[in-house]
Amino acid sequence: MPPIDTKIVLLAISATLNAAFILKLGFNFFFVRIGDSNETNLDITGGDKMYGLLNFKILKDTTAAKGVKKKLERNRKIIEDLGIGKISRWFNKHSNVLDPDGKINSGFPGLDELLGNDLDSSQLITLLGPASSGKTTLLLDVTRQNAIRNKRPVMYFSMGTKSSTLIDRLISAEAFVDAIKIKRNDINEEDELARVRESLNALSNAPIFIDDLLHLSSEMAVQRIRDFYKIAGKCVVLIDGLDLMGGSKTITSNLQGLRKLSIELNLPIIVSITSSGKLSFRHRVHVEDIPDAIGRISDIVLMIQEGEDELPIRQVSVLKNREGRCGYVELYHDTKRVSFQSIERA
Repeated sequence: MPPIDTKIVLLAISATLNAAFILKLGFNFFFVRIGDSNETNLDITGGDKMYGLLNFKILKDTTAAKGVKKKLERNRKIIEDLGIGKISRWFNKHSNVLDPDGKINSGFPGLDELLGNDLDSSQLITLLGPASSGKTTLLLDVTRQNAIRNKRPVMYFSMGTKSSTLIDRLISAEAFVDAIKIKRNDINEEDELARVRESLNALSNAPIFIDDLLHLSSEMAVQRIRDFYKIAGKCVVLIDGLDLMGGSKTITSNLQGLRKLSIELNLPIIVSITSSGKLSFRHRVHVEDIPDAIGRISDIVLMIQEGEDELPIRQVSVLKNREGRCGYVELYHDTKRVSFQSIERA
């Protein structure tokens, strides 16, 4: 196996338990699987080069709160090393649960109608919004929609949130259980226990790959996307916090590079950027308010803002759309279950 030169975290659920030694050093995990040392290129001085494969470990089905709590606890503790070879084997093993013809969409009917109901093409989509407006929540909703329901591989780059936090939020949103309860393993009601079990099963074969490496540069991200594409084929790429990406390049040059990559690989790439100034939470934004570089390079520009009625309502506007319509939809921001919901469902 060639040296491991990336650090992608695969969210997968395994039906068997794999023993692991875990050492945590700084912001990186270092580990070795028993019986797998011949495939591991462990270099504890170069933690930024490590892959991490996080397996959700399923125990025997039980209605007891203790069983579900153990599952959640194992989610955070059992980690394996993952190189390109293991990614390839994972896809070979789970090829029957993938749908190469599945749609790529947001999962919100009103927004999908504006976007043309299918994002299965070379498009660079930029999501703008002030801090704490719900950008990460929306991207995780898109992740669940495409990986679980559409059965399409998703590669998620997180510039500001650790993978462990994202994992809790994915489980919370899919199970429709308060995120605080997930974090604290404080789940005792039978209906919540059942939903958590169902969410773990739904995530069992979901091809969700999270890369939370700090100070990831655009060059590194592009290479990881290329490597992943060679194995996974048509996928969805999300970059949460492009403005926090490391390296010396500007947001403009990063957008340009990602735009070229989306055309080359014929992939939809969705990035989020924290807005400021005129692009505030309450100021009504128009297309002319979009920063020139973002508006010129992006195929689609979305903006999250406060709704017109009450705080939990968010307005997601399509400010620019090369292949569809502009307009906006209102979504309910469920902060307890860290997800957005269509108004009619909420």
